[in-house]
Amino acid sequence: MQCFQQVESGLPAIDFVLAGSDRGRPPSHGVGGGRRMARFPTGSPWHANREVGDRLTWRGRNFIDAFVAINNCDLVRARMFDLQARQSLESSVAAGPPDERSELYHFVCGASAGSRMCAGDTTVELRAGDLWRVFRRDRPGTVHGGCGGSVHLELVLARRHGGSSAVMLADEQHFWGPQNKSRAVA
Repeated sequence: MQCFQQVESGLPAIDFVLAGSDRGRPPSHGVGGGRRMARFPTGSPWHANREVGDRLTWRGRNFIDAFVAINNCDLVRARMFDLQARQSLESSVAAGPPDERSELYHFVCGASAGSRMCAGDTTVELRAGDLWRVFRRDRPGTVHGGCGGSVHLELVLARRHGGSSAVMLADEQHFWGPQNKSRAVA
């Protein structure tokens, strides 16, 4: 059974996540030199996912909002985590009860050599800018941080009206632009 499907690769992950010491803290605004939390529009799913929303740049949030919208879904839950070198973590988002309307996506915000994701007997190498769809199984996936650590964003989306799963574009078309193909190792 297929566990992972690459939706996009080569996305500008460096522009999507706040860099360096700003991670985990709201962006700084020049007025008064103090920090304040990002403002989210009324009804925004980022209110319920504020911790992740504050770590993403406006470009990152806009990309996710657009991806959710074109797939006729709602953002249910977002989780961002950092892995240190050689650290592994079982995906807690994927471990939830299966729901035929929900879909799990894994965005690689930063990766080093050896970063990979495994589920069952399927393993995929991870690169910064990769967006993967994760198919639920009886066992959740495990993410490995590689030799230099990695940063990951997991998204749970719920389809609004039963219908088909997320939009997949033809090989020559991409949601973001030109990209490189990643190879899955079975």
